[in-house]
Amino acid sequence: NASPVNQGTYSVIVKFKGNYTGQRQLSYVIQRKNIADLEDGTKTVSVIGLESQYAYTGTVVNPTFTVKDLSRNVELKLGADKDYVVSYANNLNSSTDAVKGTITITGCGNYQGTVTCNFEIVPASLSKASIVPINNSVYTGSAIVPVVTLKIGDKIIPSSYYDVKYTNNVKTGKATVTVTGKGNYSGTKSTTFKILPTQVINIKQTSATNTSVKLSWSKNPSGQAVSRYYIYKVDTRRNKYTKIGSTTKNYFTVSKLKAGSNYTYAVAAQKSGYVGAYSQTVTAMTSASKVTIRSIKATGSGNVNVKWRAVKGATSYKIYTSTNGKKYKLAATTSFTEHTLTGLRARRRIYVKIVTIRNINGKEYKSSYSNTKNVVVK
Repeated sequence: NASPVNQGTYSVIVKFKGNYTGQRQLSYVIQRKNIADLEDGTKTVSVIGLESQYAYTGTVVNPTFTVKDLSRNVELKLGADKDYVVSYANNLNSSTDAVKGTITITGCGNYQGTVTCNFEIVPASLSKASIVPINNSVYTGSAIVPVVTLKIGDKIIPSSYYDVKYTNNVKTGKATVTVTGKGNYSGTKSTTFKILPTQVINIKQTSATNTSVKLSWSKNPSGQAVSRYYIYKVDTRRNKYTKIGSTTKNYFTVSKLKAGSNYTYAVAAQKSGYVGAYSQTVTAMTSASKVTIRSIKATGSGNVNVKWRAVKGATSYKIYTSTNGKKYKLAATTSFTEHTLTGLRARRRIYVKIVTIRNINGKEYKSSYSNTKNVVVK
């Protein structure tokens, strides 16, 4: 029979021959081989494929390797029912001088003893990290420090693993965020975000003609010096903003408009090449154009009937009369396009002209006088 090779106790029968007779049974032991280094430092096994350093991954690092019996020149098999088992320690976070990753190889089956190996977990580089884009901020006069989210792939890196530094983060312009890794991460990553001028407030219409409107707003919102203001005409149906002008003042006159019409405007501040959010919109109105008297007719008994064409945007009409064509006084106010003047002196010529009125934000805006017509009162 083949000689035994595994550890254990075995017996052998010795049979005598020649000048001797009989037999004798003897026992012997094959001991488990110790995989630990010998006293003089000679190694009994070799650990192959183990690196000295591994990068931090956020999960435990369990290096793979093989173990070779040097005296037998064979590769040992891993498993509790085979040649050895493996345990790991300090294999999650990056290593320090005092604490490194540890692998303990323990012999089993035909082997006994232990071999300990160390490896280093080095901080992961932030070269593959990305900072989640930071939304634009608005000038406040104080340092702006938005929350930073750092990711590698889909994994969010806890903020305890990096320091954040902000630069140029007070004034309007481009601010910079620099992240520096620590602990389990190393290296830096940077991004920028915009600090925009404060939104313009208190925009309103301050005056009007039949071809223009004047707008005004609060100057230097939040105490910020502004380079320019941009004025936009707003198409409310399509939510479209079209820039129509700019000024360094906190007021602006929009010209070449149609009489008796409504327009919607917004304003935005500009500083250092950066434009802030649109202001709230304001509806501005031009005053109405002058009216044209169509006819004037004496209807008897001191009455005179006046008719005129309707004017777009008109709120009312003021009728003025004169007996000499020079000095006029207000005779009536109406929202209609026809009016009969009563109580006039008979057989006297009466002169009539009309002013169109449009009320804008509680203020009454007048057109120029209409054409003048006259008639002799019956």
